[in-house]
Amino acid sequence: GAQNVLLNNGDVNGDNTVNVVDFLALRQAFGSAPGAGNWNPMADLNKDGFVSVADFLILRKNFGRSGAG
Repeated sequence: GAQNVLLNNGDVNGDNTVNVVDFLALRQAFGSAPGAGNWNPMADLNKDGFVSVADFLILRKNFGRSGAG
């Protein structure tokens, strides 16, 4: 069957821009899962329950972009 995949834009801190602040937040949470001291659900960009290289790739793809407004 078809799968629906939700891809977030890489904006970890919610300021509507993907920049170094988001990278630093993702780096701090890298390798974490729920329950870990450094877990940040906003850094889990693909919502798979783990902050990994897949999340970094989403951030990298959209680095420097801003939302509409």
